[in-house]
Amino acid sequence: PGGHGGSAGRGPAGRPGRARRIARAWADTLDVPVADIAEEDNFFDLGGNSLAAMRVVAALRPLVTLRQLMTHSDLGPLARAVDAAATPAAAGTGTGIAAPLLQPLSPPGVAADRVLVCFPYAAGNPLAFRPLAEALAARGVAVFAVALPGHDPGRPEPLADLDEVAGRVVVELRAAAGGEVLLWGHCVGAALAVEVTRLLAAAGSPPARLFLGGKLLRDAADIDASIAEVRALDEAGVVDWLVGQTGFTDLDGLDAGHTSALVAAFRHDALGSHTYLRDRLDPLADRPLTVPVTVVLAADDPLTAEAGDAPAAWRRIAADVTLAEIDGGGHYFCRTRAGEVADLVAGAGPAMPRDSRPGEDHV
Repeated sequence: PGGHGGSAGRGPAGRPGRARRIARAWADTLDVPVADIAEEDNFFDLGGNSLAAMRVVAALRPLVTLRQLMTHSDLGPLARAVDAAATPAAAGTGTGIAAPLLQPLSPPGVAADRVLVCFPYAAGNPLAFRPLAEALAARGVAVFAVALPGHDPGRPEPLADLDEVAGRVVVELRAAAGGEVLLWGHCVGAALAVEVTRLLAAAGSPPARLFLGGKLLRDAADIDASIAEVRALDEAGVVDWLVGQTGFTDLDGLDAGHTSALVAAFRHDALGSHTYLRDRLDPLADRPLTVPVTVVLAADDPLTAEAGDAPAAWRRIAADVTLAEIDGGGHYFCRTRAGEVADLVAGAGPAMPRDSRPGEDHV
């Protein structure tokens, strides 16, 4: 939207200092004239995406966090939220209580009778699932994503172990209002989604379905090899692997410090996921999940190109596993093919129909 900047009280000259800084960062990142950004303009409507959001938060650090930008994506409300957080009264209310992990992503006013909770890929953040939340808004499904500790460039904090995060997510989910819950774990996030599924089921409130996107279950020897590979890669090697093998773009435009932090988060997430799946293969095989599982793969995802019988592998730890295939979208198809993924999620009941063709597990 252009031309807003001339309205009384809205232009750059009439804004408080923090609002001017935020507007300037938006303008620089989105290549939009700062005078054309009004207080009611939305960062994502102006062309912002997950990569742009990371750049803005990195540029404004420590003024704005990723959580604040996701929660208040209009300029005016974001500036007021930042102002409120910076007041002496707010600064004096620190209790040491951790911020909630579940980040709401659906547009305001969505009427939903089901909830999808998404667990991001290595070094990922909730913004990866924002296109999916928009696509599901009209389908009666609200979307939340897990904001992993230590993954917000505007909020320095320690990384957290998988078991700790899973426990916190379960507490938050059980404290929320009732309704059907679906889980989506993407790539490395699959391990965390599996553990949350296990904990919810043990507590008597299992999710209706677990989606595992872009992830194959390997045997213990292959997982050990993956662990060794991650440990052997230096920072440049991790960056090369992310860009070359997965098409990861969230590193673009970040300075060296933020790149190092993102690489550390990737290494932490990947090792935590691999270790969990290796160590839990036998215990989960002894007591497999009874929640229906759908493995979702993209036809052009290089990380799952040698999928083989993917459902059979996951049936080592889950009793009811089916396969759904997306015809493209790369490794991050949860955001590049959000409409197709939304159709899949919205059509999921407690027991999705299997393909009737002999010998195939496609849905």
